[in-house]
Amino acid sequence: MPYSHTLSNASCSWLPIPYRYFTTSPIVLKISPKKKKGKGIYDQEKEKIKKLDEDEDGSDEVEEKNKRSNNEPEEIPTQVRIEMKRMKDILDDQLSRHFSLQTNLHDFEEINVNMDNKKYKMNHLGRITVKNPQAIMINFTDNPGAVKHAMKALMDKNPELGAEQDGIVIHINLPRLTREYRENLAKNAVKIFNEYKIKLDKVYTEFAKKNQRTASKDLSRKISEEILKCKKQFEEEGKKMLAERQKEIMKEIH
Repeated sequence: MPYSHTLSNASCSWLPIPYRYFTTSPIVLKISPKKKKGKGIYDQEKEKIKKLDEDEDGSDEVEEKNKRSNNEPEEIPTQVRIEMKRMKDILDDQLSRHFSLQTNLHDFEEINVNMDNKKYKMNHLGRITVKNPQAIMINFTDNPGAVKHAMKALMDKNPELGAEQDGIVIHINLPRLTREYRENLAKNAVKIFNEYKIKLDKVYTEFAKKNQRTASKDLSRKISEEILKCKKQFEEEGKKMLAERQKEIMKEIH
């Protein structure tokens, strides 16, 4: 039987289908947020222990800080003595240089020479040599243009120096070791000692203020007495050093 005949005789009914069933729309996935799990007993105990450790460390740090703060005023006299001892060592070195009867090339090497808006050490510009105990020569063969600037620096340093220019060479005649020269050395050394006393006063003032800020009233008074006593002690030691050097410089040369 032909297939078309079967189809023509077949009866079927069509059901209406709404249009919306033939349309598409994006799929939206709704993902519910993951619920945060509560901390277990182990985690809670672990946090408690951690917090206790932090509190303990913090209290130890505060205690150590307070301990250092409380001990600081008591350390002031020691700090004062160390600083004043350093000032005394500087005084000793300065007096040794001042009263030295030997020609010290270092004093000339370190003289600053202003040239071309810059500063140069004397030994960087010229070659310094000792001709005899009373004469020094500075040769400017390598820097002939620096001679006049070096002369000015020498005169500014000490107008009494017998500096004379001979071409690119400067001759310096040092003063003879006369009695008058020695007396001037002894007299001028007092200026060095006075500068030393000023430095001691500055150290005393600095630590006295620090003492008032950090110490209690009773402790502050006690520390103030100690550092004042320390200052007077170093003043006397410096004065004794000066007197010994002055006495020594006035001895006759044999």
